[in-house]
Amino acid sequence: FKRGRQEDAHEYFICQVEALQTAATRHAAEAAGEAVPEALAATSEIGQLFGGRLRSQVRCAECGHCSSSYESYFDLSLELRKAPSISAALKLFTATEKLHGANRYRCPACTALVDAKKQLQLHRTPLVLTLQLKRFGFSRFGGGKISRPVAFEESLDLSPYCTGEWLRSGAVSYR
Repeated sequence: FKRGRQEDAHEYFICQVEALQTAATRHAAEAAGEAVPEALAATSEIGQLFGGRLRSQVRCAECGHCSSSYESYFDLSLELRKAPSISAALKLFTATEKLHGANRYRCPACTALVDAKKQLQLHRTPLVLTLQLKRFGFSRFGGGKISRPVAFEESLDLSPYCTGEWLRSGAVSYR
């Protein structure tokens, strides 16, 4: 954190969780002489408690080739501009995006720029799910803080936002 900059609770939380994760994996990093592999980091107490994995999947519209990549997370950042609830924000977060025009995908199978569909899904959920609610909206007419209420359910079922592989291991819900 730097003097004179606006910081918030989310940034503080992430800074703390990352520092705890670094401390929890320090011995493994020293033994390996390098950064701790992601799979090992996920087994630490902090990784097990707050850590999850996202899957980004791109499917070529021409040949159907599917490419997946994975990324670890300690929190999910959800846009509230077009979402009146947490469930709606999660639906937008995992919505399929069409890659076309200037944003076309270079398919490794077709070896060409092609239209494609991209989707982000929860591949592994943490025991404690942390959500960052992005409350600032920006448009061509300016921006401002979103001050309207955001609905949330007492129990949050994450199964509609998860990959099929994760769902086979059991239901996913939070209270």
